[in-house]
Amino acid sequence: MCTKLFTRVLIVATLFIACSCGEKSEAFINEGTEDQAQLVTKADSLSAEAFPSIGDYLEELVRLNKETEKQRQKTSTAVFVALLIGVLSIIAIVSMLYALKVRKRSQNEMHKMVHDRQQFYIYVTHELRTPLTIINGITQRMRGKFDKDSECATNLSVIQNQVDNLRQLVDNLLDMSKISSPLGDPVWKTGNVNMMLQMIVDTMRQYGSQHLVDIHYTIDSTEIEMDFVPSYMTKIFSNLLSNAVKYSPRGGTVNVDVRHDEKNIYAEILDHGIGIKKKDVPHVMELFYQVEGNDMSGTGVGLCLTKQMVDAMKGEIRYDSEYGHWTKVSVTFPIKNGASAYPSWQPNSESMNPILVSQTAKIQSALGEDAKTVLIVEDNDEVSRFISEILMGQYKLLYARNGQEALEKTCEFMPDIVVTDVMMPVMDGYTLCQRIRGMRAVNHVPIIIISALGAEEDRIKGLKAGADAFLSKPFNPDELLILIEKELDKKAKIIEKYSTALKSGTEDSVDIPDKEKEFMSGLNSIIFSNMENTALNSEGIADALHFSQRQLNRKVKAITGIDTTTYIRKARMSSARKMLLSTNLSIGEIVGKCGFDSASYFSILYKQEYGETPSQTRKGNSELLTGNTRKTL
Repeated sequence: MCTKLFTRVLIVATLFIACSCGEKSEAFINEGTEDQAQLVTKADSLSAEAFPSIGDYLEELVRLNKETEKQRQKTSTAVFVALLIGVLSIIAIVSMLYALKVRKRSQNEMHKMVHDRQQFYIYVTHELRTPLTIINGITQRMRGKFDKDSECATNLSVIQNQVDNLRQLVDNLLDMSKISSPLGDPVWKTGNVNMMLQMIVDTMRQYGSQHLVDIHYTIDSTEIEMDFVPSYMTKIFSNLLSNAVKYSPRGGTVNVDVRHDEKNIYAEILDHGIGIKKKDVPHVMELFYQVEGNDMSGTGVGLCLTKQMVDAMKGEIRYDSEYGHWTKVSVTFPIKNGASAYPSWQPNSESMNPILVSQTAKIQSALGEDAKTVLIVEDNDEVSRFISEILMGQYKLLYARNGQEALEKTCEFMPDIVVTDVMMPVMDGYTLCQRIRGMRAVNHVPIIIISALGAEEDRIKGLKAGADAFLSKPFNPDELLILIEKELDKKAKIIEKYSTALKSGTEDSVDIPDKEKEFMSGLNSIIFSNMENTALNSEGIADALHFSQRQLNRKVKAITGIDTTTYIRKARMSSARKMLLSTNLSIGEIVGKCGFDSASYFSILYKQEYGETPSQTRKGNSELLTGNTRKTL
């Protein structure tokens, strides 16, 4: 601030001096010019008659000429000084402005570097919490398998203490001032690159199916021998395909086209997603660059590392995009890396990215139809994998990387429970809770938050947003399992209550949570007001409630344990039983009022439901009424 002020004062002073000198010089020039003019006039007015002799006349004329010459020299000197001062002033001003501009540019670059460094360490801090969470979770699980006094339990306690120490040290990372190179020494291999790419694409197809995106792969030859770094190839194409899937619309397609000639192999990845603005295309692979207005953008590290790996393999990568329509990534690699001969590459599970292998394992771990479904909402693959390992074998698992995707999958698949992180792109966990609780179709789904934000105000904020439970990272795996079991047990008790209420005809007074009770009250109102309508079905009720038929079926089943069609039939049966027990209407009339097409079909269903025929129920009711009448008499 002081430097800027001094510079401004210096510029003003220079301008003032220049102006002052200019004014004086101009006055001096004007004065000299006037004197010179007077001398010339005086010389012109001289005449020989004014002097006594010709000698005196010539002497006076010489004197005037000398004075005129002096005035001319004086004027020239003044002009030169004025010009010199002006030029020097201009040079000084330009120099100062240039120095100021350079200084400002240096300051901007410094601010950008500091900002980028801060963003990097925020990212690193977040990433270091991931392995700590996993180490802590595995340690907690292993400690439960050993006696407290055993050597293993003691060692695990030491590990636990060190994890706690590391968690505290992680918070000091922002004090660091250097960034290390993320790449190590490449390990080159020679092999069939088509097989490598096919493995990556097949694995990513499983990931794409979770996002309802298809991946199409075409190549001009099934045998292409190439020198490559397997780990780099896996990370490059996994990252590019992951981005393509992430930014593609539901039901979209990602096309992978591979061609080759004698020298190079060319791969193009095309998606029809949101695209990239023209001004952002040249910068998407710069370190920490994030597209403005795109909430799905990450930390700005992934594509930069991808480019570094492409460069390390002496390749080229280029982005093309039309905003709002498509994005195409073109990657070129030389088939041969110099004249060296490298070891042969053979496909195996170690060649694949461990995250992607775990994705495949997770998807293939689906259980039977009766297994409960858990939706895991986590933008970090390692944490998602860790949670899935805890739940695998007990529940069917769905995955989402952000709140918006989770909301769509919740509406689409209606999971039995949602386990979500808080800090995510596009939509955070708090907003996800609020949105789920605000939608009638899915507001009954239990939600458990797992977050690195463990302060008391964060917990309260999560519970206010609609979460049923809150866990802080690192968390105890057994605690997560217990919470899920308790939430599912609550749902099972609601189903049991409603099933009992349906048989006894007391479904209107069953004790269930308010959201479920409100929904079932609306459903029962539609059914009972249209009881005589034999064409009443789940489709008509879904339209009346503004649900899709699938949402209605899943909602009804989540509360009652049966689908909508079965519930309608049981509601008719319950109403018929009430009439049989409390009215003198004939069975035929009751059949019509309850919306059954035939008395014989009604009798079969009734006996299956209550273990007796309608006539037996009516007879028992008549005997009861007769007995009550005799007592009255």
